[in-house]
Amino acid sequence: VEGVPLTGIIDKVEFPEPGAVHVVDYKTGSHRADKLRPPSDKEPHGGSYWRQLVFYKLLYENASGQRGLVRSGEIAYLDPDKKGHFPSHLIHLGEDEAMFLRTLLRQTYQRILDKEFFEGCNEPHCHWCKLLNRQYELSSLADAPSEELDDPAR
Repeated sequence: VEGVPLTGIIDKVEFPEPGAVHVVDYKTGSHRADKLRPPSDKEPHGGSYWRQLVFYKLLYENASGQRGLVRSGEIAYLDPDKKGHFPSHLIHLGEDEAMFLRTLLRQTYQRILDKEFFEGCNEPHCHWCKLLNRQYELSSLADAPSEELDDPAR
């Protein structure tokens, strides 16, 4: 997309009407509403699930052989909520959302090419920030907590 190499796997693609596409991503684990929110003053890049669905829009629409434009996306949970329901959340995906993520992708990719990497969160107990600030050696991160993918390995 605009010179940025992309790859990904969309869990489900639906064709609700001619020329319209709906993408679905299945999730397990937490049902956090903040991950579904679009960009705001508090979270300028939006929630991670919102960005993922917009990413799927770009991924699908730029793939060869695509059949239509992605108009909506959905996060469908495979784990029940506290009431025993399996919630799903529908998100409209238009050109404004796509333009936002295109810009973010271009900026991020350029930073990677320019070797401008993450500055850190500067939290006092963050293992990664301590490494970044050269307060200890890489080997001491062997037992550091790591962030896992939200989908289990297939």
